[in-house]
Amino acid sequence: MRRTPLAIVALLPLALTDDTPRLSYEEGAEVTRTWTLRSTRDVDSASLTMNENPQDIGSGSSSSTTVSIEIRDALQAVADGAPRRFTRTFEAIGTEQAISGFEDSDEVQMRDSSGTSELVGAEVLFAYDPDAEEWSLEYGEDSAGEEAWLEDLEPDMDLSEALPDGDVAVGETWEVPLSILDHLLTPGGDVDVRPDEEVGGGEGGIAISIPSVGDIGRWDELEGTVQARYLEVVEEDGPRVARIQLTIDVEGDLDIADMLEDEAAERGAEETYAEATVTRTLEGKVTIDWDLAAGRFAEVEGTLSGTGEFYAEWTLAVQGFELELGVERSDSVEYEIEASIQ
Repeated sequence: MRRTPLAIVALLPLALTDDTPRLSYEEGAEVTRTWTLRSTRDVDSASLTMNENPQDIGSGSSSSTTVSIEIRDALQAVADGAPRRFTRTFEAIGTEQAISGFEDSDEVQMRDSSGTSELVGAEVLFAYDPDAEEWSLEYGEDSAGEEAWLEDLEPDMDLSEALPDGDVAVGETWEVPLSILDHLLTPGGDVDVRPDEEVGGGEGGIAISIPSVGDIGRWDELEGTVQARYLEVVEEDGPRVARIQLTIDVEGDLDIADMLEDEAAERGAEETYAEATVTRTLEGKVTIDWDLAAGRFAEVEGTLSGTGEFYAEWTLAVQGFELELGVERSDSVEYEIEASIQ
């Protein structure tokens, strides 16, 4: 009987590729993220009513602000590709602002927010508790600062909320939580910046602080959508990246009376708000280039534009009497976002 010779097939390793963007950090990794956020705000109309007497407080004025952030994370523990324990060093955080439209006013002063964060140079340890499902924050061994500076920091600077839940291919779309807007516009949370100059009330005068509500966050409380679309895979001039475009269209109202009362109490003012609401819109596109091999974003850029309507009525107790105050303001804003990682 003739024996049929066995066919010997050499199984060579296949060059498997996965074009689905995923978060995949490794323990011991160290990454530095830089963000530049430019915003331009134009005040269409603004008026303050004091004891039923209205006055203009900056209609036609404008401001431009640039926030620059450089933050270095050293990862000590990772679970399923996501950081779970790391130290964050605040290399640089600063704000530069230019204001116009108040030059001829002796009564209204706009606070210049140019300055540097108190956290620059500090190291903060972030640790995730899986049982409590929450993060703890504390200063590193060689750092110190006010506990209040840590209260509004956020660990997530990876934009992982923009990623799909499962496998996706070029051309597909999916919904992204509105909270991604907070991570785009306030990366790393609310980092207090110490202004270079303070605005005072003048000798013998009464200083009335008009609430600034342009960047209060809370975007996830609005209505609308953030839709992601997988545009293409880019393989030129650097790492192989998945290009994702976010299309943003949100609007809605926020009740901020309690927030403004808390802020007044922090600065030692006695203010009681009967009403305080903000109506906001925001739309535009943001492009994220996601490094498929490294498992993190490589670059981010985009432009968003929107409008804001602010209305408030409150009582200010000062020097033994009460002032009945009201403010109405309408403005428009544009954001330019740039970010990269190393």
